[in-house]
Amino acid sequence: MLYSACWAWTSPEAREARDREAALEPVDPVQGPALPSGEDALVLPGREDGGDDGGPERSSRVKPLAAGAAGAAAALGAVAASRRRKDET
Repeated sequence: MLYSACWAWTSPEAREARDREAALEPVDPVQGPALPSGEDALVLPGREDGGDDGGPERSSRVKPLAAGAAGAAAALGAVAASRRRKDET
């Protein structure tokens, strides 16, 4: 059923029908909200010259990397342990 629904949306006939409908009824482009600038802009803590002082924004990048490395090390340890057990039997 999912395949037929996808085909009904992406078939050449369906595309042509959507193009014909779009040509009959022009639509204004969608525009999102303006980004804040000036005093309303988000200011991150850190050095005034833009350098990295190891503040909160740095630790937020390091934590996921450390967690990934720990997960990889645990997986490698589990594989090594299972191979040792396999070799002992």
